[in-house]
Amino acid sequence: MLNGPVYSNLTVLSATGPEVVIVSPDLQGECRSPVSIVARFTPLSGHEVDLSTLKVEWLKFITFDLTSKVRPFATQEGIMAEEVSLPRGRHKLRISLGDTGGGLTQLLFEVKIA
Repeated sequence: MLNGPVYSNLTVLSATGPEVVIVSPDLQGECRSPVSIVARFTPLSGHEVDLSTLKVEWLKFITFDLTSKVRPFATQEGIMAEEVSLPRGRHKLRISLGDTGGGLTQLLFEVKIA
C-alpha cells in the first residue's frame, strides 16, 4: 500500500482506497513554520480518487476539521500547500480519502513544529 517512506509516527487506519503518501513536512524530524504540506494521491484498483470524500482533521482535545482550508490546494494528484503557518508543538493529523469504488484510506500522523 505505501510506496513512500514509512515512519514510526504514521499509522494506516484504513487502506482500501487510494494510496496517500505524505511527501512534506518531514515526519521524522522537527520542522520550522511556515511549512509546505504536500501529499501524493495514487488511485488503485482502477477507481478514480473522489475528492468529495477528502477530510483533513487536526486531533487535539477536540477535533478540528481543516478540510475547507485544505480543499483549495487539493487535486486528483494530491495536496500542494506552501507557506502554511503552524504553531509550535506536536500536531496529530488524520487524512481520509475515498475513491469512486467506495474504498477508503485513512492515515494518522504527527508533525513536530519547532
